[in-house]
Amino acid sequence: MAFDTTVVDDDLTVEPYEEAEEVEATSEEPEQEEVETQEPEQAEADEVEDEAQDEPDSKPKKGAAARIQQLVAEKKAAEAELERLRQEKSEPKQSVSPDGAPQPPAVESFDLDTEEGLDQYFKAQSEYEEKLEDWKFDQKLQQREAAKLQQQREQEITNQFKQRFDANPKFRQDFEQLTTLMQDKPINADPSQLYQGEELMDLLEEVAASPDLYYEIASLPEQAQYAKFGEIQASIKARKSPGNKNIRQSRAPRPPNHTKSNAPIARSDYDKSDDDFLAARGL
Repeated sequence: MAFDTTVVDDDLTVEPYEEAEEVEATSEEPEQEEVETQEPEQAEADEVEDEAQDEPDSKPKKGAAARIQQLVAEKKAAEAELERLRQEKSEPKQSVSPDGAPQPPAVESFDLDTEEGLDQYFKAQSEYEEKLEDWKFDQKLQQREAAKLQQQREQEITNQFKQRFDANPKFRQDFEQLTTLMQDKPINADPSQLYQGEELMDLLEEVAASPDLYYEIASLPEQAQYAKFGEIQASIKARKSPGNKNIRQSRAPRPPNHTKSNAPIARSDYDKSDDDFLAARGL
């Protein structure tokens, strides 16, 4: 009987060991699953962190590119301005005098130490001489034309004076007096610049006839003198207008009044015959 119990004891001691191994195996499986679930979560967290780190870096890159473009544009603008200044400096400076005559090129505008600078200077000098000759020729033509026009104008005024002197001998005397007044106190304004022909003669005749009017004009500034000439000319035109001429009284008898045809016509004694006149007197 003792042998049997020993065998039974051995079997009992083996069974608990096997159960322990099974428990350990089952306990390890949840830990493995927990580790597997943590790995994807960690990967996602790492990706989010990487994206968060990448985003701030993109903005500085864009700002740097814009700054580079701005610097390039500023550099190009500065180079263009520098080139413009160089061209202005290389071009010969030729000014114009108040009368329109061309001026010689400025020597300081050329680099005479170089062959290119000398060529540019001689070219500018040649152009200046050519322009100067053209300007002188134009001036002669203008002076000749102006002298011709002035001569024609003076001849026309002389003829107008002769015609007016013949038409109004008193104007000749007044004009001689006007010449004396002009020597005493001249009038700076020239009425022939405003008026010609009959208008000029009318104005001179008006001023020459009144020494007081002449001295009034002579005491005014030049611009006011021209204004005074305008006032005098306006008054002359007003006097010459048809509305201001005196209407001549007609000597023709008045037309008969037929508004009272039925009423007896009263006649004056001068309109009556001799018999009617004597009858009216009771003779």
